[in-house]
Amino acid sequence: MFPAGDPRFRVRMLGLPSGPSVRVVECGDEQAPPILLYPGWACSVYVFRLVLPALASMGYRAIAVEMKGHGLSDKPRGPGEYTRPALVAHGVEIFDALALVNPVIGGHSLGAVLSFLVAAERRDSVRGLLLYSPVGYRGVSNLGLFRACTPAFARPLMPHVCWRWISAMVLALTYGGIRRPSARDVDEYWAPTQFPDFALTARDLLHQFDFGHRSSISLAGITHRSLVMYGSKDVLLDERAMAADASEMQRADVHRIPGAGHVICEETPDVVLEATRAFLESL
Repeated sequence: MFPAGDPRFRVRMLGLPSGPSVRVVECGDEQAPPILLYPGWACSVYVFRLVLPALASMGYRAIAVEMKGHGLSDKPRGPGEYTRPALVAHGVEIFDALALVNPVIGGHSLGAVLSFLVAAERRDSVRGLLLYSPVGYRGVSNLGLFRACTPAFARPLMPHVCWRWISAMVLALTYGGIRRPSARDVDEYWAPTQFPDFALTARDLLHQFDFGHRSSISLAGITHRSLVMYGSKDVLLDERAMAADASEMQRADVHRIPGAGHVICEETPDVVLEATRAFLESL
């Protein structure tokens, strides 16, 4: 699994006070200004494989962390492990354990919303936000379909039916019309299914996390400078809700990428990285 064998990256397991260990992947000068990124639901740090070295080349210490239940991180199971409050607490615990000084934080998909909620908890410690295809603050389009395909009675079967073609189909559905996922992309997203607990925790998060809950945290109360980027063909994102949320945020730079789907860091990396560079230089 990425980034095995790539000397540009440093990989370690970070033990958390609450028990689980999470995988941390980073590159760039360890003394450089830090940027922390959280991947989204069922994603590993592979989703940032182009972003991390690019950020390092811009002069940053680029860090991505796989949340519990994901990638090669521990996968605890149990009631309430993957609710919204539990994952926010987990994200804050990771943030605190890394002990970063005045970082920019962000993420992709659910990880973007998690980073926003972590920033709300550590308001004075965060310099800015990078929100790539953020979903899960005001709901997720087609969530009912995904939940219907993973009913409770089928949960014990989940580790046995994680066929590669399913990963390929889901990944293809999330892309827009600019490029298609490669065979390696499919292999990397499919790779965590070798661990039986991955399918169970991914399913539990899908059902336990309240994607449609408007947090008590007001977007208008978040004063961090924020970069918000999303694709016009994102099947998981309600564009009207995205526009409403962005207008509510006081200091958001919003970029809509025509033709891109949900995985913008892979579909349109040049566009994402150029906007990210300009945003970081403006902080």
